[in-house]
Amino acid sequence: MLKKLQLFSLGLFLPVVSIFAQSNLTDSIQNLPDSAQITAYQTLILRHLRNDLEKTLSLVEKGIKLAQEKKHKSALAFFLLNKGNVHLQKGNFDYAIELYERVVTISKEINYLGGLANTYVNMGSVYSRQGKYKLCVDVYLKALKIYESQNNKAFVVRVLNNLGTTHMLLNNKPKALEYFKKGLELGRSPSIPYVTGSLLNNIGSIYVSNKQYSKAIAVLRESLMLAKKENNYKRTVTNLSNLGEVYQKKNQLDSALFYHQKALQTHKKYPSTAGLGPNYLSLARTYDLLKQTTLADQYYQKALQVTLQHKETSLLLPVYQELHEYHANHQKYQQAYDYLLKFNAIEDSLLSLEKNKQVEELEAKYELDKKQKQVALLAKENKIKTLEAQQQKNAKRALFLVVGILSLLFLLLINRYRIKRKSNHLLAQKNTLIAKALQEKEMLLKEVHHRVKNNLQIISSLLNLQGKFNRKQDPKVILKQSQHKIQTMAIIHEKLYQSDNLASIDLKNYLESLIQHFKSGYDLANQNIDFATQIDQITLKMDHLVPCGLIINELITNSLKYAFPDQAQGQIQVKATQKDETCVLVVKDNGIGLPPEFTLDNLNSLGLHLVQGLTDQLRGSFELLKSEGAGFKITFAI
Repeated sequence: MLKKLQLFSLGLFLPVVSIFAQSNLTDSIQNLPDSAQITAYQTLILRHLRNDLEKTLSLVEKGIKLAQEKKHKSALAFFLLNKGNVHLQKGNFDYAIELYERVVTISKEINYLGGLANTYVNMGSVYSRQGKYKLCVDVYLKALKIYESQNNKAFVVRVLNNLGTTHMLLNNKPKALEYFKKGLELGRSPSIPYVTGSLLNNIGSIYVSNKQYSKAIAVLRESLMLAKKENNYKRTVTNLSNLGEVYQKKNQLDSALFYHQKALQTHKKYPSTAGLGPNYLSLARTYDLLKQTTLADQYYQKALQVTLQHKETSLLLPVYQELHEYHANHQKYQQAYDYLLKFNAIEDSLLSLEKNKQVEELEAKYELDKKQKQVALLAKENKIKTLEAQQQKNAKRALFLVVGILSLLFLLLINRYRIKRKSNHLLAQKNTLIAKALQEKEMLLKEVHHRVKNNLQIISSLLNLQGKFNRKQDPKVILKQSQHKIQTMAIIHEKLYQSDNLASIDLKNYLESLIQHFKSGYDLANQNIDFATQIDQITLKMDHLVPCGLIINELITNSLKYAFPDQAQGQIQVKATQKDETCVLVVKDNGIGLPPEFTLDNLNSLGLHLVQGLTDQLRGSFELLKSEGAGFKITFAI
């Protein structure tokens, strides 16, 4: 079963405050002194940041140019910070992080802790949207430590709000509520309206998840009132959307639709489309509950399109999950299965992104160490040359003797240097080979564990689909069929761990074990049913073997259930052949055969539906054979 992802919107504080000095604007910036020009640009940027991103970006670029010309580091940090804020709101997350890291470097150089803390909070906002929650919590805690040391209560409250939001995304509601209540207590005295509104909104989200709807509506309406009073469009959108979610959960769908439409209308007034995905998703869900399938389809696709456009990875998970459940509920099992695969792929990509980042950090550290060694070596060579020059000046009277001694010394040094360099090179090569071998083994083992997880998730999804598809079937029969599916995959892992190669398995060995399982599991020796096999020596990767095993399992099970009524004597043939880069699987029996009207275009069996879907996953073809009994042929490239 997929993990249910909470889509309830959360207010996340994004500090867009001046971390450096400001003063009043004059009529003409160009005629002002340098320091006054910088202050004027800062003031204009803060004025336009929430409502005109392009204007803000233009002002930021001018400010950066001026600060670089005047070598004004604190001003440069301010402009880079707000350039990052613009790109965060545009959805350019990687570039925003790059800009914030430059601000961190400058703030540390000039020992400006306030600017450093604000930048950490902004970085946390980006990491949260990217689903990098460990990094998100890390930078928020760094910011919190600085604000507490400065006794800056307003910013302490904002960071507590963000930490609570992050723990909500991690589904740790008790910890989130602890942060929100602590922040609300500090925020009410003295009153900090903006953060108080965000905290009320977030506390409302927890009340909703706990089904305390009356409490949720009360705090959300208070938050909405504060947002409108502050003319804060973002939290207005969040509050409206959250109220829609509350009424949807109360099954008051007309009220839910009203608030969701109001949230979308408010969001569209802002120039950026980043973050629209949850609004579209909420509307799609509401239209689905209202049985307006056409509109539900449209808004599900809009949610997917805008989320892909802005590469909001953490939002893609709930989008694909809801699309999977939506199509499954409407009995569109192929589309449901496709979105399930995409959901799994996004989960994998999140792991891959984190892994790549760690590798890049190691590579950067290695390059830094290498450059430091090169600098030390050059310094040593320069020192030797300086000593040689000094000795030549002090030894003019004994020129030939000194030249001979220095030449001999130089040759000895060069020889020792070459020997040492050669030794270091050989040692480095050996260390590299050892490290590479260890890394390959570790990555291969992680891959196996990861595939085990994926296979368990596939089993869970198959059980879910089988339960929905065969509601009237005997539970014992469903259980026995499920046991065979699980055993099919268990045999794969048994063969995998017995093999020297953890990435692929011999198909012949695997199918023989699988057939032996059917013989013992169905007691075929006493039923006059035997198997005839013709299997080539074919090596398949795990990506091919899992679908193949499930296909063979379904087709053999189908023959055992329907081909031989009244315990008639029969035979099931299993063939697996390879020609060039193509594998052909054939399963047929000599039983009573299929109904005359049977076609692959009109399947009414979950098993054959599953075979069709698994064949599509292999990018192969699924054919019906004309034979004495029932026969099927699957062809795919390997």
